[in-house]
Amino acid sequence: MVNIVLFVRPSKKSQITKVGFRLIDGRDVNVFYTSDILVDARLWDQKRQTFKSNVKLLSESDRIHTLNEITRIKELILFAYNNREPNIKVTSKWLKSELDYLQKNPDELKGEPEKTFFESFEHFISTHKITEHRKENYRVLLRSLQRYEKFKQLKNRKFKLSFQTLNSDMLRDIEDYLRNEHQYYIDYPELFKLFPDKQKQRRRGDNTIAGLFSKIRTFTKWAIKRHKTITDPFNDYIPVKEEYGTPFYLTIEERNQIYKHDFSSKPNLELQRDIFIFQCMVGCRIGDLYKFTKKSIDLQTYIENGETKEIGMIGYIAGKTKKGDPKTINVPLTNISLNIYKKYKNVGGEKLFPFISMQKYNDTLKVIFKEAGIDRLVTVLNPTTNDVERKHLYEVASSHIARRTFIGNMYKKIGDQRLVSSMSGHIPNSKAFGRYAEVDEEMKINAIRKIDLE
Repeated sequence: MVNIVLFVRPSKKSQITKVGFRLIDGRDVNVFYTSDILVDARLWDQKRQTFKSNVKLLSESDRIHTLNEITRIKELILFAYNNREPNIKVTSKWLKSELDYLQKNPDELKGEPEKTFFESFEHFISTHKITEHRKENYRVLLRSLQRYEKFKQLKNRKFKLSFQTLNSDMLRDIEDYLRNEHQYYIDYPELFKLFPDKQKQRRRGDNTIAGLFSKIRTFTKWAIKRHKTITDPFNDYIPVKEEYGTPFYLTIEERNQIYKHDFSSKPNLELQRDIFIFQCMVGCRIGDLYKFTKKSIDLQTYIENGETKEIGMIGYIAGKTKKGDPKTINVPLTNISLNIYKKYKNVGGEKLFPFISMQKYNDTLKVIFKEAGIDRLVTVLNPTTNDVERKHLYEVASSHIARRTFIGNMYKKIGDQRLVSSMSGHIPNSKAFGRYAEVDEEMKINAIRKIDLE
């Protein structure tokens, strides 16, 4: 793997020294190049390969200029190495000769004009193999980063978010901005007019911040792989950890209470209720649910005791694992899910059900839960403050409760994680599954009874 390491070595006479570059590629290539870029060795952090974070003797503009020059030399080294003649012997003398030539003849730098950071981000989103819903989540992040750049330019017009400037210090600064963006929404409304979001800005908690930085990391890995940068800003950045409480889900009785509730006077609620119950019966994620078509259902008939019966199966590849290790998930249909399928079999087009937007679906579920009397109190972790709170189920109703309901009740009934995982799409020994399969008091009592005296 090609790597470029910086070294800053002061002399006995002066701390001001030239930045050196070391090009490494396995055991075969280990060469050096000394640039004309000058830095004060006292301000340099050799381990982190950048300026020390508490540097006050260097202006922000000088710091950015120096880092930009360092990145420019890195890119020249990569260009020279990747475009060398076959069988060329790579030496320090050869590298110096190539860089001297390229700096005197910039037209030799072939290829398309380099995309800006944000152009690369947009290209990444458009070509990344993820669902449209996740792409929109990346676009939300993109707009926040664009606002971040404009926010920094209020104090420093020359500031620019780029692969050259993005380092661990800037990641920490971006984290601080994202945590306080709800306040900037009030203080600097002009930023949000330039890059508007559909939803009003709210305070972000650790889980949201962790999710955003996971996306930034995915993007930077993509950029490194395509030689847009060779510096990983996450090498010296400690990411925020996501925190989750014990997952709650509907009991079978609560699920049936929703299913049997009379919504005939409110057909819109009846439809979304049926979709939710179907999701409870197959345990899929909402992204996969919305992709189901009528062709996703396989119906077969069989004879039992001289009577013709019907069995159904739904098969799909989970969108979350489609890129990594795609496996087909097959879930048999219960009588309830089969009846719901038949109810809407001739309604609408090819889609399995007449879906509404995911957000409206979640909003409608809160209404459905409340009207059906699903008001049990559950303990939840506030995603913004990380405080433990008590909420009614109808207050926290969402599509994901359907998936939890499927997994939780299935595991509770049969206790076989491998079998349940084969229908939920979790990998064996999944940490996420471990949260779903929380052992409750009833399971403990039943287990103890099995070893009790007759």
